[in-house]
Amino acid sequence: AAVAARTVASCHDISDGGLVVAVAEMAIGGRLGCRLRLADVPAMVADTPSAARALAVGCSESPGRFLCAVPADAVDAFAATLDGTTWAWVGEVTAEPVVQIEGFDGAVESLPVERLAAAWRGAAQEPTTAAGSDRASTDGSSGCAR
Repeated sequence: AAVAARTVASCHDISDGGLVVAVAEMAIGGRLGCRLRLADVPAMVADTPSAARALAVGCSESPGRFLCAVPADAVDAFAATLDGTTWAWVGEVTAEPVVQIEGFDGAVESLPVERLAAAWRGAAQEPTTAAGSDRASTDGSSGCAR
């Protein structure tokens, strides 16, 4: 409904690799940066130690979750569309092409988008061979639109 209402600039499923991979792929595709706050992500991991909680929230491949970039002038309409569902604002898009991830302890890890893109291209180009198979696969895209 939010996409149909044109309140979403871009949207990515949270699947292979979880939220942090979806954030990286969106940043690569848009050539923009972002700041993600893991503590703002709705998750039932309150009693989990900080490092394990960050991994659970950042890398969980739970089905049915999406990451949306919403233009500033559509924030209220987007929020109204999602009324009654579990969701949260978890970060901001930044003009500087750097992905910043703030952990539960407040520490921030930063990676330039170009470095992420180079790593993604390398992973997508290196063939892998399944055990017991002589066929190689070079599809490392994990659903990312390039």
